[in-house]
Amino acid sequence: MDTSTRMNDDEQDVKSIQAVLNGERNAFTSIVSRYTKVLFSLSYHMTGNREEAEEAVQEIFILIFRKLHKYNQEKRFYTWMFTVAVNYLKTLVRKSNRFSPNPDLQFDDSLQYELNTLQESSPENDLIRRESGKALQSALNRLPLKYRSVFILREVEGISIKETAAILRIPENTVKTLSRRGKDELKKIIVSLEWN
Repeated sequence: MDTSTRMNDDEQDVKSIQAVLNGERNAFTSIVSRYTKVLFSLSYHMTGNREEAEEAVQEIFILIFRKLHKYNQEKRFYTWMFTVAVNYLKTLVRKSNRFSPNPDLQFDDSLQYELNTLQESSPENDLIRRESGKALQSALNRLPLKYRSVFILREVEGISIKETAAILRIPENTVKTLSRRGKDELKKIIVSLEWN
């Protein structure tokens, strides 16, 4: 997302938030329409389940609405919203305990895996992309939560290191470390899944 688009979104967010805080509940719909897609993507990649992600998005918006009075308008709403969302999703994933890493997986450090990006659109390439997406999500489901949240924010959502650090409330160097280690672990998991 370019800077001017982000700036317009920030201005829109401020107007919508002020309206909601002034009692105009309908103003919250503009926030919902603007951020449903991105929160669904985040929720889906964190949970690995479409239905659970849809429910999570609804719960996240309810949380945001309830906590809106705590939001510091001197900071970016986008970052605050993602903080609320990631915290909720981490709790959800921990409670479900379905996506914890499989302790029986054995990794061979010498194995390397690289996802090939298929540029041309054809039925075969589209199928391969869909299957690759499923394989990546399956691997993400096995990635420890501390790596998963950083990987999704950085690599899937394209959020900067600085903003990821703000969302997760950790130092930027920790984001870089977790990002690097998460990618390494993800490669190992994908290779392991391919060989099993």
